[in-house]
Amino acid sequence: MTDPSALFDLSGKVALVTGASSGLGVTFAEALADAGADLVLAARRIDRLDQVAARIEERGRLALPVACDITDAAQVEAAIERGVGEFGHIDILVANAGAVPEGFAMPEKLPTELFEESVRVNLTGTWNTCQAAGRHMLSRGSGSIIVISSYTGLAGMPYFPPAYQACKAALFNVAQSLAVSWADRGVRVNALAPGWFPSEMTEAALAAPDFRRRIDRHPP
Repeated sequence: MTDPSALFDLSGKVALVTGASSGLGVTFAEALADAGADLVLAARRIDRLDQVAARIEERGRLALPVACDITDAAQVEAAIERGVGEFGHIDILVANAGAVPEGFAMPEKLPTELFEESVRVNLTGTWNTCQAAGRHMLSRGSGSIIVISSYTGLAGMPYFPPAYQACKAALFNVAQSLAVSWADRGVRVNALAPGWFPSEMTEAALAAPDFRRRIDRHPP
């Protein structure tokens, strides 16, 4: 019988994780390292990335921390180039970086500039990342891109950040579009829809007793 762990062996692979300085980004990076991959860790806070890199290296893998704001396409390209320069290739992208700049403002009171900022980070920033990594993977004829959407993008949630929800819904379509465009050239694209996990982004919401009770009532 085949050892199940062999199905997930990433020895010799290199993964780039955006938003790798906290939350699910750290969890994704550590899981990939445990499966044998070396890591390019991208986020804005280089000091936090250095800490994550140390944890990856304690697992016996290599880690390259790269300061990167995904809303800046040039910075994304530079991060890809640094990763390729260090490791020779990038096999996996986890497009995880995201933010909720609009907070929990009532929809009718949400300033347009905060809606637009959310779109820049969660939609345009993710697009920048997928496109840059995709170009590299297409040139090699192989690769895997995992877009981190959210279960909030599957249906409307009352009084939940509308720009964030809209972007996460759009990311499902982005992933589907890229998947059918690139599959015949060796690049797989999938999307994940995480629910509520304790993280820096969710800590304020989960600390509110009424909201926490509502979340706890949801199906797993």
